[in-house]
Amino acid sequence: MRPRLAIAFTTPMLLLSATLWAGGVNEGAYEVLENGAGKFKVEIQNCPVANANVESITMEDLLIDAREITTGTDWKYRTYGPGDAHYGSITMSARAPGGFPGELFELSQVCFPPGGGLRPSITVTVLRADGTDGRIYNFHDVLLVSYEAPDPEFPDPMETVVVKPTGFDCDSGSPDEPVLDPSRFLNGFGVTVGPSAEGFETGGDMMWEFAQGGAITKEKKSLRFVDPADETQSRLKGARFVGGVTLRGPLTAGRKALCQWITETVQGKEWKRNLTVTELTTRGKEKGFTYTDAFPTRYVFPNLSASGTGNLYEEITMKPIRLELT
Repeated sequence: MRPRLAIAFTTPMLLLSATLWAGGVNEGAYEVLENGAGKFKVEIQNCPVANANVESITMEDLLIDAREITTGTDWKYRTYGPGDAHYGSITMSARAPGGFPGELFELSQVCFPPGGGLRPSITVTVLRADGTDGRIYNFHDVLLVSYEAPDPEFPDPMETVVVKPTGFDCDSGSPDEPVLDPSRFLNGFGVTVGPSAEGFETGGDMMWEFAQGGAITKEKKSLRFVDPADETQSRLKGARFVGGVTLRGPLTAGRKALCQWITETVQGKEWKRNLTVTELTTRGKEKGFTYTDAFPTRYVFPNLSASGTGNLYEEITMKPIRLELT
């Protein structure tokens, strides 16, 4: 089925959603990063032995609050900005031959000694086919949550450590492509991120497989518990707000702009970006959906396993303020 983009109009609100289906790999674009043994590595600060033989690592979603910052000067749209970042736990598992504690037990005792107050950083790197860095996730000031010893009664005993970071940043192995080229769209649409107020460069991304959201909702009336004499609220009667936009696709060695956007939002730096979804219609024309002053609210990490196979996937949800159609 060819990717499609559907727009539905109702009264008193406009709903916009984009749902696109496709699969495969665009050989002319960034390398798609894969799961499996030797295709990722885990590095724990000041604890090199415990880095070895990690069988799998699961990173819970990164969540960023969306807080309303509407003022009396906002006439047509409610406005929002990012709030606190919430970091989920990280679960690392390793095989324990014979059921004896191994490297991860050392991690729990040496890297996180009881009462020692150490909070090391953990770097998770997804590798390209040539062994170079493809995507880098850095988790900072990591706290030990629990250690589970291997069960010798199991045929393939595993030991598990659960930790929780208090900071985060990420980077990619390749710079973004400078231009969004419709002739290379794999799934009938492409995405650009940028620019920011600080001159952030726009990059083209043809590798996403799924996009959904961006509904424009028009309020019928102001909230009942608001004082009707409040001029700010009276101006916002019938105001619009734009729903979140979600992208999902194979993890690539690109998307440097996306990584920087997430990092700077988490760190409280310049977070405003424009996100544009460009669809190539059946008649060969381009249709653009530009979501302005957006920021990420959720990032879904890929699950890494030495025994896994196939392409890795990532997902991100953004909260925009306005929508412009071109």
